[in-house]
Amino acid sequence: MSNYKKIEERLHKAVKQFGGSIKEEDGELLLEAGIAGTGFIFCYLPLKKTFIKVPCGIKAVIIDDEENEFGRILIYTIDGKLVEVRREDIIITGFD
Repeated sequence: MSNYKKIEERLHKAVKQFGGSIKEEDGELLLEAGIAGTGFIFCYLPLKKTFIKVPCGIKAVIIDDEENEFGRILIYTIDGKLVEVRREDIIITGFD
């Protein structure tokens, strides 16, 4: 992961954005993405050092787009999970 402060700021912004409490002074919105495919995908949950089952199609925002040593990026899902996924498992959906 890159800069911890940057990750923390983006995570706070993501929580506000998904909660509908983001304000103009918070800056630009984070681009929304979704997990590609159908069914479920197993994603690494770094805070608990385990894998969890996440439904494909779920909305998320990219928190850190720099790939780690395992080739995964950090995303925050609309249901409040901070997980790592492979870049190819993400579809940028924009602001829909």
